[in-house]
Amino acid sequence: MSAASRIALPLGAALFAACADNSPAAFTGELPRGAAIDGSEDPPGETPDDPRESPGAAAQGHSAAAATAAQPTPGTAEEQDAELEITYQDLSLVDYDVDAMLDLMLFPEEYDGDDAKYLAFPSELLDLCEREVSIVGYMIPGDMKQGRVGDFMLVRDLLGCCFGGSPMPDEWIDVLMIPGETAEYRPYLPMRVHGTLSLGGTQDEAGFAMGIYKMSASAVQLED
Repeated sequence: MSAASRIALPLGAALFAACADNSPAAFTGELPRGAAIDGSEDPPGETPDDPRESPGAAAQGHSAAAATAAQPTPGTAEEQDAELEITYQDLSLVDYDVDAMLDLMLFPEEYDGDDAKYLAFPSELLDLCEREVSIVGYMIPGDMKQGRVGDFMLVRDLLGCCFGGSPMPDEWIDVLMIPGETAEYRPYLPMRVHGTLSLGGTQDEAGFAMGIYKMSASAVQLED
């Protein structure tokens, strides 16, 4: 079985079920890949084609959005520890071969040093890992009790959900609340999640990749 054929995100059914009550989605316009969650456009400049449209294409640089991803702010240790506001634009891998990158995370023994270096995550993303961040998205609940959840997917938008599709791997975060904390489930509303971001690379029971990003969340609130 080829590396690419192992990669799948069997999330469509779960997302469709979460949106099946015909409630209006919070966002109904077309949101292009790599755009900010508020629908604003990328900085001026030519955006390369998505390499996913060309099987086997490898990373050839990144978009202006990824190039300007939030960086740790030089300064005191206290400033370095300050929470950083990010967006899905900062997490976008639109110009990368995400399938191969995920496969490398799950099966590193199948890649030699040159391939591993070629498919490494960009430094802008690695700089965000293990940082305290906040990001706005929409909740797809996991186990829910009395309207509260301890884990959920935070998706970039609800378009894929409400049309029965699945978000791309870089368009959602697997969120787990810290021990003792839960969050109120607020459907169809933009929520700001606070916590520590990390890379995922986990598998489901069928052996498929389950996305890229994880977050250990300490607080969730309705975005103003």
